[in-house]
Amino acid sequence: FKGGLKVMQAINVTVDNCKFEGDGSKDFAFFAQSVPANSMEAVQFKNNTVSSFMRGINVQAGTSATVSITGNTITNLTGYTKNDQTYGAAIQLTTGREFIITNNKIDVNTGNAFRFYSGLDADVTISDNIIKAPYLVWNQAELPNEKITSQDNKLTITNPNKAATSDGALDDATVIKATPGTIIIYTPVSSPVFLSGANQTVAPGSAATFRIDKEFSELQSVAVDGVTLDKSNYKAWSGSTYVELLSSYMKTLSEGTHTLSAYFNGATATTAFTISKTVPAQQNPATGANDFVGAAAALAVVSLLGIAAVTRKK
Repeated sequence: FKGGLKVMQAINVTVDNCKFEGDGSKDFAFFAQSVPANSMEAVQFKNNTVSSFMRGINVQAGTSATVSITGNTITNLTGYTKNDQTYGAAIQLTTGREFIITNNKIDVNTGNAFRFYSGLDADVTISDNIIKAPYLVWNQAELPNEKITSQDNKLTITNPNKAATSDGALDDATVIKATPGTIIIYTPVSSPVFLSGANQTVAPGSAATFRIDKEFSELQSVAVDGVTLDKSNYKAWSGSTYVELLSSYMKTLSEGTHTLSAYFNGATATTAFTISKTVPAQQNPATGANDFVGAAAALAVVSLLGIAAVTRKK
């Protein structure tokens, strides 16, 4: 399914061993919506692969349905952007009586692993999943922890206890339990990583070049404002690592401040850049970078992989 799949007017829905492969421009890969309302009884989404959609799965099955999401692999989501905020989730729970989410692999560079949509009132089980995401859960419904059963999840979360929302990153204390001793969080350190290009200002439509003090062979992907870029939108080369946002891509961005994230093995280098018709005179015209490298590097952020054991109670 390259354009996604939406299922309506069905009592029992099973999607098994299918491939959902988008181009980054389509919204949900799979959307189950009960029409008429509360007419669905069961939804099973199992053993599927999902990649390159804005968001992954959305189940709006009504208040009587049992929903099982198991054995799926969800990767490379581009995120949903509205009002300059990028959010969304690999798995969105909108309505249902019971959700069972087990043995899935989620590996995304933008948004949340889960979103509990406003109004959700369901029993939710989340167990034995492998999850890597910037944010774990946006509990928009304020579903109490007593309604969530979770255990033995392997979690790699960049921003623990935060959620990517339509209003930006907000605190979220929803508990999803990890396998004891295996939760990994990215902890910020003070080491500067941008050798040039951090916090630069460039003219509209001009290329922007950044140099990062990391091995080029470890570069995994590049994102702007939380959206993973197609490789046609940038160039990257060694020495340490150069990333150039091409002018053809820069023409698509609005004036103002944006965020560049370069994802490496075990590290994420992040800095801001600004598009403005007025470029400060002290910038290097060849690269758009500040000549005062030390000051720019001090404002750049790198997140290196650290390990922390977390024990939580419901």
